[in-house]
Amino acid sequence: MANWTSDPTDTSGTLRGRPLRYLLVEIMSEHERPLTVPQLIAACRAQGVVFDGRASKLVSDALRWEVRRGRVAKVRRGVYAFASAPRSTRYWIFVRVDRIRRQLRWAASQRQLREAAELCDDLPAWWSTLIHPEPLRQ
Repeated sequence: MANWTSDPTDTSGTLRGRPLRYLLVEIMSEHERPLTVPQLIAACRAQGVVFDGRASKLVSDALRWEVRRGRVAKVRRGVYAFASAPRSTRYWIFVRVDRIRRQLRWAASQRQLREAAELCDDLPAWWSTLIHPEPLRQ
């Protein structure tokens, strides 16, 4: 699990707890309309979030907390909308989410580099078959 305030080397992209709640609140405030849980999951994944476990459960648990805080309103089952938050709270969430998004982009780039390096480990064997193909058998 990533601690987005103190572990700059984590490349998992896993988000839960307060950072996930802040990201969800920011996504809803940006869209300015009710969003379903699958839409919120898709928006999170588009930003590089990797869910460890059932994504719908993690998102609905995070939103339940925000409904109690009054920042999110439950429109109906599985549909949530941004309700309200003081300007200072919205600014604080915006600053935290900006940092989270930068770290998610960095984590995604690190995962891509690691995957490319793993592919390159197999490259010499593949390349040598192109340079020195086995002779055709008659």
